[in-house]
Amino acid sequence: MVKLWIGVLLFGGVHLLPMLVPTVRSQIVSRIGENAYKGIYSLAAVAGLVFLAMGYMTGRSNPASEIFYGPIPALRHLTLLLVLAGFILIFSNGTKGYIRKYVRHPFSWGVILWSTGHLLANGEKAVVIIFGMFLLLSFIDVAVNSRRKPLAAFAPNGLHDLRGLVVGVVLYLIFLFGFHPYILNIPVI
Repeated sequence: MVKLWIGVLLFGGVHLLPMLVPTVRSQIVSRIGENAYKGIYSLAAVAGLVFLAMGYMTGRSNPASEIFYGPIPALRHLTLLLVLAGFILIFSNGTKGYIRKYVRHPFSWGVILWSTGHLLANGEKAVVIIFGMFLLLSFIDVAVNSRRKPLAAFAPNGLHDLRGLVVGVVLYLIFLFGFHPYILNIPVI
C-alpha cells in the first residue's frame, strides 16, 4: 500500500498543486525555466503512475486484498458505455470540433466518465483509491478551469469530431480486448 500512496502523492500532487495555487507554477518557472519545469512535472507524473501501477499490482497479488464494496453486475454495461464515452471525450480534447466547442474541458469530463465506470465495476481498495483520485482531480480541474477565461471562438469542423471519435473508439477497443485481458489479466467481457 505504501507504493500506492506514494503514487497518489506524486501524481496527485503535481496535478493538484498548480491547479489550486497557480502562483506556485509561475514562481518555479521563473526560477528554473519553462522547459525544466515541464521536465520535472512530467517525470514526477510518470513516477507517480509507475508507483500507482506497482501499488495496484502488489494489491492484486495479495489474496486478502480489501474490498470496499461489491460491484452491481447490472452496471457492467453502463461501465462499458461510460468508458467508451470517456475515451471519445479525452481524444476530442485537442480538436476544433463540435464536441470541443460545446463540452468545456472534454479531457477532464472524459476522465470523470472513465473513472466513474471503473468505480462502478470494481470495489477493490487499490482501484477505489486510484480511480477516486483521478475522479477528484478531474472534478477539481473542471471547477478551477471553468472560472478562467473562455475558449477562443472557432468555427467547429465535423472532421475533428470524427478524428476524436475514431481514435477514441480504436483505443477503447485496444484497452478492452488487449490491455485489460493480456496486460492486467482482467477480462472485461
